[in-house]
Amino acid sequence: CGPIRMFSKRLTFKFRKKPELPKVSKIREFWRIPVISVRKFRLNIKFVWNSGGIPTGINFGKTYDAPFNKTHVLSITLSYDITNRLSIGGNFIYNSGIAITVNQSRFPHQGFILGDPSMRNSYRIPDYHRADLSLTWKGKKKKFWQGEWILSAYNIYARRNAYSIYFRQNADKPSQTEAVQISVFG
Repeated sequence: CGPIRMFSKRLTFKFRKKPELPKVSKIREFWRIPVISVRKFRLNIKFVWNSGGIPTGINFGKTYDAPFNKTHVLSITLSYDITNRLSIGGNFIYNSGIAITVNQSRFPHQGFILGDPSMRNSYRIPDYHRADLSLTWKGKKKKFWQGEWILSAYNIYARRNAYSIYFRQNADKPSQTEAVQISVFG
């Protein structure tokens, strides 16, 4: 306990009040089922429906979605204790795609191909969802700690969730543009 006490005396924490930020989006609905425990089962469900836009002088005076606004967010977590030291768990996560601006058409101008953008953030990339599983084995309790071994599988159905989308000229038909999806995993 001596080294921890000496270490904690050297640290000083300063907490500042967070600045007030303008509210540009409104959460229309939010519901959450708190952790439900029935014997060895635990269940937690959370859903958020976020709607609103950024009011501005651009986009022809119309509001538009923020770039990372996720309209729907759903999270379901379930776990089961097989024994006191062994448990399994899983979760499902769903997010609606983020807003993007795409080009509606292309036209040549002074030797360059330029795009004519759509309304700001009027399109969305594909929705994101995945399911994960885990197996946890707790070690024996020691005097000051207890270890755990966790074996987990991320995105068990191997969905290639879109991280970003960019546009390029088609190699075979240069007059056509194609959308290319970038996925982090998969």
